[in-house]
Amino acid sequence: MSRTLPNVGDSGAADLLPFLWPEAEQQSSIAGTASYALFILLNATLFVRPAEIVPSLEGWPIYAVVATLALLVALPAVLNQLNLRTLLDRPISACVVGMLAAVIMSHLSSFYIWGARTAGLEFLKVVIYYLLLVGTIDRVERLRQFLGWLVALAIVVAGLAVLQYHGVIDIPALAAVEQGGIDPETGDATIVLRLVSTGIFNDPNDLCLLLVLSIAACVHGLEDRRWGSWRTFWIAPLGLFAYAMTLTQSRGGFLGLLAAVVVFIWVRKGWRKGLPLAALALPAMFFLFAGRQTELDVGEGTAQSRIQLWSEGITLFRRAPVFGFGFGTFAEEVGQVAHNSFVHSFAELGFFGGTIFLGAFAISLRTLKRIGGSMTRAADTDLVRLRPYMMAIVAGYAVGMISLSRAYVVPTYLILGLTAAYVEISRRHAALILPTVSQRLAWRMSVFAGAFLIGTYAFVRLFVQWG
Repeated sequence: MSRTLPNVGDSGAADLLPFLWPEAEQQSSIAGTASYALFILLNATLFVRPAEIVPSLEGWPIYAVVATLALLVALPAVLNQLNLRTLLDRPISACVVGMLAAVIMSHLSSFYIWGARTAGLEFLKVVIYYLLLVGTIDRVERLRQFLGWLVALAIVVAGLAVLQYHGVIDIPALAAVEQGGIDPETGDATIVLRLVSTGIFNDPNDLCLLLVLSIAACVHGLEDRRWGSWRTFWIAPLGLFAYAMTLTQSRGGFLGLLAAVVVFIWVRKGWRKGLPLAALALPAMFFLFAGRQTELDVGEGTAQSRIQLWSEGITLFRRAPVFGFGFGTFAEEVGQVAHNSFVHSFAELGFFGGTIFLGAFAISLRTLKRIGGSMTRAADTDLVRLRPYMMAIVAGYAVGMISLSRAYVVPTYLILGLTAAYVEISRRHAALILPTVSQRLAWRMSVFAGAFLIGTYAFVRLFVQWG
């Protein structure tokens, strides 16, 4: 039995309701509505760690309980995605499930049974989150509204961080990171405060990747005419996110934002019309974010230390090229993570897992690009309007991961899940010929992975400076 709600108008304050919750005529079953609500709550507990804000909640398994409930309610939708035929039709999902196999094989290949079991169970939680997202966000209204919920959660995450940074509140878990540096003008040692937030965003670079997604979602909201005069609402969070990004002092996040802007302009305007616009936008961004974030010299500082870590990653890959050195072993061998998600996955999961991980993002961008020609003729303008933002989000996150090791965390699979959900929704609105799992696709992924490894090796040999 479906629940019905009264219709709302096309403008005014009533527009806020359908943005936050699906419209009446498009409500699914009670179970579908419940799974959607639980998934929103799951993200709330993931983004805003209650125990870090209210210490008395420490030890409460809030996320685990909500995740379990969400899985039980959405179990049919989750299991349906694991059907072999479905996976062959959905290469992004096949890559995510393949990553689970790669994580397990990275230890099984060296007969480390206990490691294979514990690593597999740990990564299974991430896979379940991905499957819940794709199974729950099953229509364009929910996808658009889910982006709105992500913005709302990001407002809390960034808002708390900024308040802590300026001393308005005092939550020890949100204390800014102090990082040493050298003043380029005086040569004196300095301390740089870098903004962090709760839980999985307790790192400036992680927080920056969330902000890139949120900025894209805010710009999309500004463009949505259905908000009428309420569109100005998006200016405030957009300003908050841009300001918070400057406080993170994250070079990787800034590069991710640059990539997102360039890809958005390219998809929206094309190269001919977009090039002059990009020529204006990029210098403006360097001016607005001037400081540590825009100092991109690879010859010194953290940039050089990252290149050295990439070199160590290539060395580890050469020692175990097929299934890798083992999930979670990079830091044990080198002392730090690779600070490059793709190099990290090749080192720990070998060519098998590294190709799957790199391929998931390559397939995401390639599929979104191929959808463009067909969707412009589709009746649903929401999908057409969303595509440039989706490509910008995926590209921005992928570039941001070049300086971060985030191959196994939920936010990474949030991005892949958003893409997969968009692709599946698009299938229902237009006759699309999209990539499927095949020998040809596997070959192309392998060639692309080989090119990535060769390019990374050449870059490292050219720019690394030992001693």
